[in-house]
Amino acid sequence: MEVCVDSVISAINAEKGGASRLELCSNLMEGGTTPTIGMLQVVKSKVKIPVFVMIRPRGGDFLYTEEEVEVMKHDIHALKENGADGFVFGFLQEDGSVDSDRCKTFIELISPLPVTFHRAIDMCNNMMVALRTLIDLKFDRVLTSGGAANALDGAAMIDKMITEARGNIIVVPGGGINEDNLERILQIGAKEFHCSARIFQESNMLQQKSGITLGGSLSPPEYGHRIASLMKVSEFIENFKKETEALVTNIFPQKVLDIEEVYRKMIAEKISAVHEGINIPVPEPIVSDGDEPSTKKRRLENNHSGALEISGTPVLVFPEGKVSYNHRIHNWAESIKPLIMDLMEHANMVKMWISFLIPKIEDGNNFGVSIQEDTMAEARQVETESATYLDQLSRYYVTRAKIITKIAKYPHVEDYRQAVRELDEKQIVCLRLTLCEMRNHYASLHDIIHKNMDKIKKPRSGNAENLY
Repeated sequence: MEVCVDSVISAINAEKGGASRLELCSNLMEGGTTPTIGMLQVVKSKVKIPVFVMIRPRGGDFLYTEEEVEVMKHDIHALKENGADGFVFGFLQEDGSVDSDRCKTFIELISPLPVTFHRAIDMCNNMMVALRTLIDLKFDRVLTSGGAANALDGAAMIDKMITEARGNIIVVPGGGINEDNLERILQIGAKEFHCSARIFQESNMLQQKSGITLGGSLSPPEYGHRIASLMKVSEFIENFKKETEALVTNIFPQKVLDIEEVYRKMIAEKISAVHEGINIPVPEPIVSDGDEPSTKKRRLENNHSGALEISGTPVLVFPEGKVSYNHRIHNWAESIKPLIMDLMEHANMVKMWISFLIPKIEDGNNFGVSIQEDTMAEARQVETESATYLDQLSRYYVTRAKIITKIAKYPHVEDYRQAVRELDEKQIVCLRLTLCEMRNHYASLHDIIHKNMDKIKKPRSGNAENLY
């Protein structure tokens, strides 16, 4: 959880409430601008979590003048010297595309610290093109509401961005996230999220004069300001803990049964039933009228005859039309993929849940902490293996396609056709094993957590039980 703050008390409350990182800025009424060096210095002296600093010289759009860019460079230099742990910025061009040249310059200036492209991406003319540009530029994160007024409305786009990113950049949902909609935001697979968790705090001024504001017509109230609320940040964490505990207790056993049912249906089919024909016919042998085949190649073009010249890459067209994938395997793969995605998400939630429960490091009885760490390592391993299941699916299709191209080139070689049959059989076995392993992962995580729930939730109690 990253919390955006614009005051010292907000930073302190965010850390106490369980925030993992701060985004420090000023003037949140305009979406956040560059904070002062003094603000960064005091915040760094009060908190221990990483502080990423906003670099934005003014409110409004993200098309900056050369003078504004110069100010931003000086700000980065000064804030970097005073302990910034990372930076948040963004540049757009007049047409609404990412200004790659300026972004590249600033990434080099900030290196080796991490960089986040802020919600300027929500103002881009094409968000998916912009995302690919940010990946090429090596941004670490991108903050987005999915191009909508808030992250909940933009959830479909955020989901597409996470899928497109493929781990090359962290997509961080932000904008209007609160304790009521956090669960729905996390369901799209986000590993991080961004919020302000603010409340309005009344001024302590006894003398208050109405009818006067020191800003424009949209100024905030003069006698009060918004701060990150310790209670609201804590609510985020507590709601997440309850959701994950319910997931482990209720959903994991059901997942074991659901996956076992799919597995039983799959093994009921014979492996040989997976074979499908390949619609690439073996051509008839060419019979020559003469004693020897002609070795001369027919001239395809004559520059002197005025014939039309055709350029481009030649494409072979099969007489039977396109060569399709194996339908049985494809259907099984499409039914298993959502289960894999669920396992990845659930393992990540368990990992986050336990990280929220780990107490402050101190001397004394840390046996319960070691149980937490072992369980979190198990969840991390499950998440990693789940990703390899998806990779295995894509490798199968690529490998099969390569063999098919060999058949197209050498249709009379039966070995290539047999290689496809063997590959299809191997893939159906792999899918069965994947189901078994996913079922076992759910059962294993549920068993470990259920046996050690007391130690995981209260690691420093007096009891000392074994993990297994």
